[in-house]
Amino acid sequence: VLLPCAAASAVVDLDSDSVDQSLKRQRAFIKFFAPWCGHCKRLAPIWEGLAEREELSGTTIARVDCTKNQALCTSFGVRAFPTLIFADKGGKELRKHTGGRD
Repeated sequence: VLLPCAAASAVVDLDSDSVDQSLKRQRAFIKFFAPWCGHCKRLAPIWEGLAEREELSGTTIARVDCTKNQALCTSFGVRAFPTLIFADKGGKELRKHTGGRD
């Protein structure tokens, strides 16, 4: 008998305990979100797809739930959801998405 199972996500969930260690290893593209955010929900499958792209294999595709990690989101200057930040190895912010949400 075969039972359906959910595929493991290639997106890395970060929190205040894991973000520094993750950024020491390689650059990261991080989505800061809230579970209730409609724009965040629409972005979720696209974010999962990014994590599977071969050309991004040297980049951690990650997410931070700001309802559970408020201090971490504040430290990255998150003011709206979703906020997308590309950080280099070591954690220096290289680019923050400031455009529209559609």
